[in-house]
Amino acid sequence: IMNLQSQIQKKCETTFSTTWTVSNFTNIKERCYKRSNSFTFFDWEWFIGAYFFGDTDDSKEYLSIYLFSQSTPKNRRITLKYSLIIMNHVDEDLSVTKEFNVTFPVTSGQGWGDRKA
Repeated sequence: IMNLQSQIQKKCETTFSTTWTVSNFTNIKERCYKRSNSFTFFDWEWFIGAYFFGDTDDSKEYLSIYLFSQSTPKNRRITLKYSLIIMNHVDEDLSVTKEFNVTFPVTSGQGWGDRKA
């Protein structure tokens, strides 16, 4: 049992990447919500959600972007170190990278990200 516990506690370092392209990004002129297709990583279902012009009045001049856990395996937790990158294909200097280190499921809801990206 001690050996099994040791194996479970070991850190599993894996790299995973997904890309979500928002169609007609430059034509979005008012607050709305869009989400990526779901993807699977470590038996968890995930998706990226974005609130254009913010998810609150306080963030209405920003893009609010989050990584959401769509399905949470029972009695399991996962700690992720991840980056959300908003690429500006017209001017790369305007691209934004946000880095996070979060344990899912989060206690405040199903997602974690940045309200003012």
